[in-house]
Amino acid sequence: MGVYVILQKNNVIAASIIHAAADERIREVLTQMFGKTKRGDFMFYLRKLSLKDDSYRALLDEVEQMRMEFMKEILIQKGMQQTVLLFKPSKIGTSIVAFLLALAAWFVLQLGGVAPFRFFHSFYSYGAGLLSSLFILRSIGDFKWVGFFKRKKGTVFAKWDTVLYSPLCFLLGTAILMIMLLRTA
Repeated sequence: MGVYVILQKNNVIAASIIHAAADERIREVLTQMFGKTKRGDFMFYLRKLSLKDDSYRALLDEVEQMRMEFMKEILIQKGMQQTVLLFKPSKIGTSIVAFLLALAAWFVLQLGGVAPFRFFHSFYSYGAGLLSSLFILRSIGDFKWVGFFKRKKGTVFAKWDTVLYSPLCFLLGTAILMIMLLRTA
């Protein structure tokens, strides 16, 4: 089995090396790693067996780890820097953030009139102003790690922060502000 692991890794590498551009190589590796498989594919059967037997699970993990290391090398060649995580959020911290986002969504539904007001009117004005400010400030960032004006660029998170997270926060903040202004006018 160990020899077959090496052969599988080499098959993925060989399939991606035929492409000159890094983007094409990345696409090919992802297709090889996560694409739908043919019935005779070894990885298809290995995945199936790994659900029943832990020894196959270990082998599958080894193959996938090799593929991920190869993918990481391609991404570094493409110019993405390998960095150490600033922090690793705990499950409790993630749960708290999820709860606060759900609470904010409920608040916006209340503010938008989807559900009837449960509290006094000024609570919504101040709360909406605070929530809007938090989202807009998050989009602006801390001028180092997050936001539109961050200095640390070139990481995967920085790319997604620029493309998705910061614009989303700005959009949410301005949308809440608009709802507040329309509701209180």
